[in-house]
Amino acid sequence: LIKANTLTANADNGINLKSEVRTTSLALSGSGDITLANTGVLNLLSISANEGAVSIVNKGALTATSVRALGASDRNDISLSTIASTTGTTTLTRVDDANLTIHTLSSADRGDITLNVQGTVKRATSTSEAIVADKLTVLADAVVAAGSNAIELNTQVRVLQLETRRVGQIWVNQGNRDLIVAATKVANGDFTLDAAGQVDLASLEISSNAVGNDIIVTAVKDLLVQRVVAGSIDLTAIDGSTTVTQVGSSGLVT
Repeated sequence: LIKANTLTANADNGINLKSEVRTTSLALSGSGDITLANTGVLNLLSISANEGAVSIVNKGALTATSVRALGASDRNDISLSTIASTTGTTTLTRVDDANLTIHTLSSADRGDITLNVQGTVKRATSTSEAIVADKLTVLADAVVAAGSNAIELNTQVRVLQLETRRVGQIWVNQGNRDLIVAATKVANGDFTLDAAGQVDLASLEISSNAVGNDIIVTAVKDLLVQRVVAGSIDLTAIDGSTTVTQVGSSGLVT
């Protein structure tokens, strides 16, 4: 276990560390993976894998100032996970969210990025660099007020798979890459996507049927719709001896 304020490490073929630090810079010059498990609020000041994966688990809030997988092969994946503070033993009570804030997060052409966060997943500013990846998977388990964003990102990816576990909206600004929205689930909130290219809505669902939980998608190029659900509820009517059930929704799709 490394305890310090700042951790800097450079190696040829691999880095695997456990730490309690506030800021870290890690770099590999050859082929190999970077693995880090940290406790405490952490700033990933500069993480760079030349040809390999990056995997970071942090118990506490996390800032991705610069995280890059530079190789062009499938192995250049990035995984960032956060663990929130809790109390209790049998029943856990959330004390603080472990939010993820993103400045620069990039995997080269074929690498995937996975973000598993017990908090919000947000860009640092509206002008932050777009996340670059083949596929971006995000799970946000955030405690936020209704109407607030649980996921808010600039992206330049080919496949987007997003999920929220609690109340909270999703807002995504996609670049000009053609995009597939796959297996995306919003627990209770809006979904908004602005894209400069083509969008294929393969599977997009809002689970809650609350009024105002709307899906809004804007695409500069073609918009393909395969499966889109803005909440659902069974509506039952009895006409004489016949019972008729239909599926309705309080949300809007535009």
